[in-house]
Amino acid sequence: MKKYKLLLTILLGLILGFIIGQTIHLPRQQTRTTYDHWIYSPDQQRDWDLNDWRVFIPAPIRFLIPYRGDLLVVTGIYGGIYSLNKGDWSLKYDRWFDPWSYVYVAGRGLNKLFIAGFDSPYILVYDGDKFTWIKTPTEPVKITRCYGWAENTLHEDLYFFGGDGYVYYLNSRTFAIERRAHILSHPWVGFGAVGKGGKCYFPEGHPPDQGGGIYEYDPSTNIVKKVYSGQILSLMEFGGGYLALEQSLGGRQVRLIWTPDFNTFKTFLLPGSTSFMKGVSEFGITPIRFHIYDGIVLLYSRGIVYSVGYFPAYPVPWTQPSISPLFGSPLQITDVAFYKGRIAIAFAGAYAGDRFYTIVSLESPSILFKHSLPPAYAIIWYNESVIANTSSIPVVIGGWNEMTLLFTSDVNGNLTIEVTLDGETWYPYDTINVIANKPLHYTFTSPVYQVRLNFSVSATVTAIMYLQP
Repeated sequence: MKKYKLLLTILLGLILGFIIGQTIHLPRQQTRTTYDHWIYSPDQQRDWDLNDWRVFIPAPIRFLIPYRGDLLVVTGIYGGIYSLNKGDWSLKYDRWFDPWSYVYVAGRGLNKLFIAGFDSPYILVYDGDKFTWIKTPTEPVKITRCYGWAENTLHEDLYFFGGDGYVYYLNSRTFAIERRAHILSHPWVGFGAVGKGGKCYFPEGHPPDQGGGIYEYDPSTNIVKKVYSGQILSLMEFGGGYLALEQSLGGRQVRLIWTPDFNTFKTFLLPGSTSFMKGVSEFGITPIRFHIYDGIVLLYSRGIVYSVGYFPAYPVPWTQPSISPLFGSPLQITDVAFYKGRIAIAFAGAYAGDRFYTIVSLESPSILFKHSLPPAYAIIWYNESVIANTSSIPVVIGGWNEMTLLFTSDVNGNLTIEVTLDGETWYPYDTINVIANKPLHYTFTSPVYQVRLNFSVSATVTAIMYLQP
């Protein structure tokens, strides 16, 4: 009996010690900050006496750029460039500077970053030791080389699409600038630019009837031509091709455009979080320049992060990339990058008291796959005239478990729901009889990759899909 009492006393002591230990550590666990870096946007250089509205605008993060073992946090407007290695600002802007495009030039002995100011006439150059401001004749809205990452890494010539509508040549060594071909008179929307095979490609985010699309510039002939028509908000390179984000249906729809060569294009519809249903424009869509590994990038679109790439990564090229929704974020993610074995996630920023802070969170790589998707929606047709037996744009729905379709038509007809498991072969899932002007509510739970609609007669229709995780 004494042995049992002694054993019970020991067990009670261990349990009591565990409870006390947890009680001591609990406040520290509860107060653990969510983010690893709250970076104060500098304002020492601002002239508050000017009473300029821009003075009171915060400095949001635009890019996370891995460079020479460091991770540069590039902010916009009255901000600067923050070094995560140093834990301090490497540069504080002494002027209005809002970058939306950058390019890395290797060259022979160059290894420089060229960061273009979207709405200010400057290009900021960084060589690892010093920053140099280049004054440009107009705003360098989008800048690029005319080659992809792997095509010609030592090619040094740069070209930027200027705010005056012209393409400009920039010598990356002498900083000499020459005006070349004219594209548009209002290139103020559409971020990023890419190169391929000696040609440059610039996005334009105005509606198609105002010149929106993707433009190709050939330096050898000084000729510009339009290769895609659409409201293109951003353009980026990724393994095996190029990606563009397009806004359509008056901002109600976000499309992902994939092209391997700017001759053939495939279009996909990306659902958005229901938190964004009240409407956002290009500022709710971010082409994150983050490579998990060769051939995979991440995109942030209206509250949801998507991975785009090839599974498995080899052999390539595939006929099209795989597009998978990963998780939702109520804060806009502006960029993501690897940093010392962790993933740095840059958020748009937040106020704390009367100060604005940009936010960089350092997370384990596995964190990307632990979050869940939010309720989402996709507007497939919106009071649109459709041609009989013509399939809609495919909607990426893999990852959501329940789909509810709301459909209306001004005439009777049959609505066919088509699904695919691999993005290549399509199958009819169900066909529903639709009565004119009577809303159809249809719910299904099949775990498919993509879905599209087909209506049997020409009609004016609206189709909205709600997705539940």
